[in-house]
Amino acid sequence: MKVAEDFLQRIKEGDESYMENLYGNWRNDFKIWFEQKYKLNSEESSSLYQDAFLAFYMNIKSEKILEIDHPKTYLFGIGKNLMRQKFKTSDRIIENIEDTEIIDNETFLTFQEKLDENDQMMKVLEIFGEPCKSLLLMFYFHSFSHDVIAERMGYKNDKVVKKKKSLCMSELRKMWNEFQNKIK
Repeated sequence: MKVAEDFLQRIKEGDESYMENLYGNWRNDFKIWFEQKYKLNSEESSSLYQDAFLAFYMNIKSEKILEIDHPKTYLFGIGKNLMRQKFKTSDRIIENIEDTEIIDNETFLTFQEKLDENDQMMKVLEIFGEPCKSLLLMFYFHSFSHDVIAERMGYKNDKVVKKKKSLCMSELRKMWNEFQNKIK
């Protein structure tokens, strides 16, 4: 049994000590990241973590997710989506979230959440080519900020990264649709 399969199986079977361990191990990283990136206070990040972890658990338990390569990244993605939903309906403005990022991230997470499409997406990314492949992996899988990506990839600033990411996502959607049509 692979590690990922064991991970999912233990959650589905309701291994409480395993779940408590996961909850505790990821909690601080999650809170720190959301507090720094989106300027949440401790109470907001704690509440967000509880909601995200519950959704994470329910997605696995209900078998909405049957395969997962990066569970922590998936949990953080759920957190981002929950946070966006919560603050869309409030008067609070979160400075680090921009419309293009919301659309891109939701589209990307939709790909990531589908069972057999995850492996297919990785195949598309493999043939996608540079610099888009590296940029998207840094942003969506490693959660690097636009500034960090600009520095690592040698772009002038974060605005260049945002524009390039938008163009890459458009191209990725096009390639993804073509790939899906070929396997039908």
